[in-house]
Amino acid sequence: MTYPPPPPPPRRPPSKYLALWISLPIFALFALCIGIGAALEDDEEPAGTPQPVASIGSPTPAAPPTTTPPAVADPTTAAPATTSPPATRTTTTTTRPAAPPTTRTTTTKPPSSVYYKNCAAAKAAGAAPLYRGEPGYRSELDGDNDGVACET
Repeated sequence: MTYPPPPPPPRRPPSKYLALWISLPIFALFALCIGIGAALEDDEEPAGTPQPVASIGSPTPAAPPTTTPPAVADPTTAAPATTSPPATRTTTTTTRPAAPPTTRTTTTKPPSSVYYKNCAAAKAAGAAPLYRGEPGYRSELDGDNDGVACET
């Protein structure tokens, strides 16, 4: 005796997270492209120097007009013939406007060889409270070992 095949399983509705699974990789790819573009941006050129954008042709010096003497065979011609110089070629160069000068600030790291005998000396120098990692911090000055010395 043969049994009929089982019915196919019912069709599930699309997941409510389907849009998230589709949009998340697209957004990640977009963010990656923005990051690569920012990394490849060329900041090495000086800001105040205009950069040429386009150059068309090259200039040719203008030649003075030339005069041709009249032919000897025709005695009735009195004025010499004048020819005009060839047309000159001009150059047009467009430059980007100069960017405003940028101010670069540098921070100086305080000397790492600062030593305070006690918290009173640190407070007198105006350095209290001292945090772990800062110059002058020592575990001997931090009574409760919470990373902040001379806090009282």
